[in-house]
Amino acid sequence: MRINRTFSIDYELVLELKKKSNQSEIVNRAVRKYLDDSNAPEVTEESLTKTLMWICSQLYTKDMDAVETAQIINARDVLMCFIQELNLDS
Repeated sequence: MRINRTFSIDYELVLELKKKSNQSEIVNRAVRKYLDDSNAPEVTEESLTKTLMWICSQLYTKDMDAVETAQIINARDVLMCFIQELNLDS
């Protein structure tokens, strides 16, 4: 269900939106993306480290085939890169 609401936006945005078809859908998608992004959990070094520790613990689980082991090692390596990038940015 859709309802009409009136909000104030910058004049420049109005001019840009006038050039587009289906303006309501563009605004709807933009607001949805904004709300979804603002609710996303913050990624911290601590949360990445905890996930890395859990991934590494899975390497010692019995009854894993070579493919599962390779996937865990790959996940570990990717996560370690994220942690290193996080440390470089701070």
